[in-house]
Order: sequence, then structure tokens, then C-alpha cells
Amino acid sequence: MSPALPPAEPVRQIPSGLPHLRGRALLAGVIYECVVVAAATGAAVTHEPGYWLALLGLTLICGLPAFIGLYVCYGLLTTLGTALGAHMSSGDYGPPWFVISDGIIDVILFAGAGAVNIVLVSRLAGRRCHA
Repeated sequence: MSPALPPAEPVRQIPSGLPHLRGRALLAGVIYECVVVAAATGAAVTHEPGYWLALLGLTLICGLPAFIGLYVCYGLLTTLGTALGAHMSSGDYGPPWFVISDGIIDVILFAGAGAVNIVLVSRLAGRRCHA
């Protein structure tokens, strides 16, 4: 006969610090993030002011640092292009590597701003529910 096993210890969950979205909140967050990424993609491709204004309104709070990051990254890319001998003028968008990387950075910055906004809103909603 085998000896009895000791009782299993309860499993402790480690809090991640991030809020858990469920149901409608998760769906709303996914839809919001899709709209932000779509607007950022439109802005990166067309460079029309309407997309940039829509992004500013959609990502208020975290969109402001994203806009600052947008100009910092653009300046760094322009400096890199000039250092590599590429013709960088204000009327022309520049070489393909510059246009593609600039567009990708634009979308990543605003997708990140949208994701941080989702986390902030869900944390605030969690505090209101528990208060």
C-alpha cells in the first residue's frame, strides 16, 4: 500500500497589476484599438490633417505624448537620412526606407497610446466599482 499524499496547497495567483477586461469592456477595448489603428494607418498613408485631428481626439491623454514622439522620431529619421546621404527635402517624402519606417512608427506610437488609454480607463472603472 502506498503512503498517503499530503494535501495540496492552494494555488496563489500573482497579481499582474493590469486590469482584467471581460465581456463588453473587452469588446469595447478591441473596437477602440481597431479604430485608433485604422485612423493611424490612414494618417500615415495619406498625411491628411483630418486623420491627425481624429487621432488627437481619439487618443486624448496618451495621444499628446504620441504626437511628441512622432516629431522626435521624424527628426531622428531625417537626421539619419541626411547622415546616410539621402536627399531629404520638405516637399518630397524621401527615400522608400524613410517613408515606410516613418509610417510604421506612426502606427506603433498611436496603437501604444490607445492601449495605454484602455488600461487607464479600465483601472479608473475598476476603482469606481470598488469604491
